[in-house]
Amino acid sequence: MKETARLAWDRFKIIAGIVGDVQGQFFATLFYFTILVPFGLIARLTGDPLRLRHPDQAWLTKDPVDHRLEAAKRQG
Repeated sequence: MKETARLAWDRFKIIAGIVGDVQGQFFATLFYFTILVPFGLIARLTGDPLRLRHPDQAWLTKDPVDHRLEAAKRQG
């Protein structure tokens, strides 16, 4: 009786491992196609952080940096 239960448990673990692998791949694929792909498409179509699509606009301008030693000491 004990050997039969042990054999059944060992086979169950093998089958459960296979089912778990299939479920993991299924949910990873489902997550990829329902969340990541639409987010990536929306970000790609709406975002332009370097302003490459509108070359007439200048890049972001920065204030000039004070190069004196006193200003460098105040950076904290």
